[in-house]
Amino acid sequence: MTNSLTRNNNNCCTKTNSTFSGILKGFSLLLFAVMAFYTGQAGIEPPSNDLCADALPIACGQSIVGSTVGATPDALSNTSDDAPAVWFSLIGTGTDLELSLCNAATDYDTQLDVYTGECGNISLVVENDDLDFPELCSGLTFTSELGESYLIVVHGFPDGFEDLEDNGNYEFTLTCEAPQGCMDDAACNYDPAAQIDDASCILPDGCTNDTAVNFDASALCNDGSCVFCEPSLAIACPEDTDVACGESTDASFTGEPTTETTECTDEVVLTSEDTLTDNNDGCPFITRTWTATAGDLSDSCDQIITLTDSEDPEFTSVIEDFSVTCEETFGYESCLEYFETNITVPSFEDNCTLVNDLLVSVDYVDFDSEDSDSEELVC
Repeated sequence: MTNSLTRNNNNCCTKTNSTFSGILKGFSLLLFAVMAFYTGQAGIEPPSNDLCADALPIACGQSIVGSTVGATPDALSNTSDDAPAVWFSLIGTGTDLELSLCNAATDYDTQLDVYTGECGNISLVVENDDLDFPELCSGLTFTSELGESYLIVVHGFPDGFEDLEDNGNYEFTLTCEAPQGCMDDAACNYDPAAQIDDASCILPDGCTNDTAVNFDASALCNDGSCVFCEPSLAIACPEDTDVACGESTDASFTGEPTTETTECTDEVVLTSEDTLTDNNDGCPFITRTWTATAGDLSDSCDQIITLTDSEDPEFTSVIEDFSVTCEETFGYESCLEYFETNITVPSFEDNCTLVNDLLVSVDYVDFDSEDSDSEELVC
């Protein structure tokens, strides 16, 4: 009797064993598969992408060399779930994707599956055993959906074929028309499906919210700096103070006001205006009105600067002694009336008092003539 083995390029293999040794071999292979399913290949560290949850990402133009030796067989949706398998992942580009294990480093009888879904709940999209039998390597091309996540399984034809094993080294390549776009996830136009950066990234450059107080009409990408607040402005005057007459009343000596604003208030501009007022005791005072302006906002306060006088007024002209004849006083009821009418008051000045407040007092003394018979006024 002879053993026959026929390879079917549609992912199946039929074996006819008419001898006891064939049955024994089949039982041994089944036992090996069961043990491998639960334990992997004894003594060999499994690959890092042995499990679906640890699938390695692969991108357009990338080539990954690895091994399925020591990997755990996975319960897949085809007839090849008893060969060691490793997992990969990729994101659909909306174009045709070409996956191939037919590369120089591949040295075993491979199989290749493509799934959608999540680990534990996957659906087969396409699979391949032999790309071009009798070459025992796998490859396939399928049209991907843009942004779709795919899981790829690299494993082997059960028990291998002829002198090739169902596990070993592989070289896995992905060829496709890579989508171009912005690959900087900090950019406003970041494209997670892009695999080639086309230098189109628009990075944050200002506040793009036109309701914010710092809206920047030239900004293309919001940088998170937008400020939403109510502008406010409050002014507090310096304390009232005394200044000696003749000394400087500049704000550098008498003080400047302080202002309180919110962060969205425009720049503050300070101005002042002085008003000089008589306080009726010989020394005037200054009312300095401070005004703070910020955009459409304004606030004001008053500071009182009192001028203190420590010097007496000084005459700038005097009246010389003079004589008045009796004839000159005829017609006046008193000497006071005569003097107020005919005598000029001497002038004087003061370093502090307002001009309108300069007063001269004159004491007049009336006396009678020794001529008691006279009816005329004598001063």
